[in-house]
Amino acid sequence: MPGVDDRLAIPEAGEEYIDGVRYEVMAGESEHADPQCQLAYVVRACVADGYIASTELLNRSDIGSDFATDVCVRRAGEDPKTGQRYLEEVSFEVANTQTLADLEDRAKTLVARGVHRVFAVMVAEQEVREWSSAGWRVRSRRGEIRDRVFKKPLRIRAIVNAADADRLVAEALWAKREPFLVRVAHKERAEGHAEGLAEAILRALERHGIAVPSRERSALVTCRDANLLARWLDKVLAADTAMEVVTELEKRNQS
Repeated sequence: MPGVDDRLAIPEAGEEYIDGVRYEVMAGESEHADPQCQLAYVVRACVADGYIASTELLNRSDIGSDFATDVCVRRAGEDPKTGQRYLEEVSFEVANTQTLADLEDRAKTLVARGVHRVFAVMVAEQEVREWSSAGWRVRSRRGEIRDRVFKKPLRIRAIVNAADADRLVAEALWAKREPFLVRVAHKERAEGHAEGLAEAILRALERHGIAVPSRERSALVTCRDANLLARWLDKVLAADTAMEVVTELEKRNQS
């Protein structure tokens, strides 16, 4: 077998080869391009560590075939056995005007090459099918694709529905503990904790019969220093020092 990077087709030349036959590949209409973009969006978000997602990646499938799948996932890095990139493990084809029969030769060639799983996204039918030795099998829209290449299982609905796609991407990024999302979550948690402490201080002062002027109340509820608020709460829990909190708030406003 030729290496996966041994080209038969000229990259970026708009051509593919299947069983020795040359096909011209033209840019797609929105009916194909939009679902392909959504597919790539969710696949990229769900890939596990150590794997990489690609679109339109040429695959030298056999002696006479060299064609690109719409979206695929492969192990990152270089295969030490070949000195070339790893063969993709999961691949997807988006079919708008193509039929399942059109995709059958591609699926057979990919599986023979070593691709573990091949899927077809049928745009008109709004369904996803998976290739097996028995042919194309419809995947339930309530189901999900579980595979080692995915950190978060790929929900079928997210492939065909934009709202579900956004939700899955958010879940996948959180499952990966994406640093920005973690920072936002920690900030919101800290702010929520500070708000709770401020509310507890106000209630404790009220129980002691201590009025809190509006300016001091505003300063208290907008404070986000949890350590300071915790110290103030300790004070207001003791009747003889509760008034000190209002005094401190007055001094902070004056400064």
